[in-house]
Amino acid sequence: MSATKTLVDFAVNSDFEDLPESVIEKAKILVMDAVGCAIAGSSTEIAEIAIKLVTKLGGSTESTVIGTNFQTNCTQASFANSISVNAWDYDDVSPTGHPGSTIIPAALAIAERTQKSGKELLTAVVLGYEVCERVGAAIRATYKRRDMVFGIGTHQTFGSVTAAGKLLKLTTDEMLDAFGIAGAFSPLPHEGKFGYPHVAFVKDNVAMATQAGVYAALLAQDGFVGCKTILDGDKGYWIMAGSDRCDFDELADVKGFRILNVSVKPYPSCRWTHTTLEAVSDIIRENGVEARDIENILVRTISPVAESKDINFVNYGPKNSADAQFSVPYPLAMIVHGVPKSEWHLKDNLNNPIYLKTEMKIKIEKDANAQKVWEEQKSLSDVVPTTVRITTKKGEFTRHCEVSKGSPQRPLTYSEVEQKFIELVSKRMGFERGSEIIETLKRIEQLDDISKLTKKLQLVST
Repeated sequence: MSATKTLVDFAVNSDFEDLPESVIEKAKILVMDAVGCAIAGSSTEIAEIAIKLVTKLGGSTESTVIGTNFQTNCTQASFANSISVNAWDYDDVSPTGHPGSTIIPAALAIAERTQKSGKELLTAVVLGYEVCERVGAAIRATYKRRDMVFGIGTHQTFGSVTAAGKLLKLTTDEMLDAFGIAGAFSPLPHEGKFGYPHVAFVKDNVAMATQAGVYAALLAQDGFVGCKTILDGDKGYWIMAGSDRCDFDELADVKGFRILNVSVKPYPSCRWTHTTLEAVSDIIRENGVEARDIENILVRTISPVAESKDINFVNYGPKNSADAQFSVPYPLAMIVHGVPKSEWHLKDNLNNPIYLKTEMKIKIEKDANAQKVWEEQKSLSDVVPTTVRITTKKGEFTRHCEVSKGSPQRPLTYSEVEQKFIELVSKRMGFERGSEIIETLKRIEQLDDISKLTKKLQLVST
């Protein structure tokens, strides 16, 4: 049986009624999280450049560019919104990448264009995650190969095309074509060159995956032909994407719901830094440590963070928000000084000499045992063993953390996700508007037209 056909049949034939309540609730949380990240992210330098471009290009007013008073065609809106969701690196993360930043912008843009209901949106979102996570897991390269060729935007194209195709009600043959087109359109695994010495704004390359999937679904709907076995065989997508292996059994295993394994981030920074941030946060909270008392901080963690061959995680005084997301010293300084997470990427904070002084007290080293544990796990995001030692004038404090909050093992509560949303949205739209959006998101499955949500995501009501 073709793995491509198995996944397509699963996507085409699944309906809202087939989804367990726990899956629906998780999808609603992930949509809320992505919307909050998009509203806040739309004001960043990264997103403003993309929004400026799509505004110049113009287009039919069918889909909302979140956090603006502008609408454009669904392909350009999905592209801009994808960049906004991912702009702070605060968006959801899974064992294979940042699926929400690709799937949810695609689903929202197509659902608004076609006036779909909240139930139809949630169904498309869930199926997008299910396909995306299976493709990403199945084509996961060995550690040695992954260190050479990696890129999450590459396989996330299949999440986008699935969500878009489901909302467009593609037939089985059309969805097979759409998968083939999406495979041809998907971006290269580029991440070996995106982060040193400075992080490129392209970062995870989620936006091209979003737009590629939307284009693929629209083209297939109009009769464009793609390879109907794109994921199958020795010359399948896995080798096109740069991997050195493919688990076809995992690719075709449609049992269970992998959306439940997606993490919601508690910090606006790379997931690999979160165990370090949590350890420092716990030490400060439990021991009343103040910035002026700290003499030095030692972080012992995994090699990709400590040795920084491709991304400069040991970055003191990052120059822009992209660099700050992948720095360890900078967010540690934010925690030490009690800066609200919604303000971590403000230019004034990036250039603050007080925070830089704290950053310079931080040393980061590789921990061989941590590296061994990290390499042996199936996922490279959930378990990131880190030991932090803070030396102060009052004594020495140590904390070890392996799995940070927000992971499937230690999920954020609904109220914590809601609090994150309000903090992000209130900065741009005010507390009252943020609360109004949350109330709409809570009952999203009751909406007969998703535009009743997307209109509230505009900076100026229309």
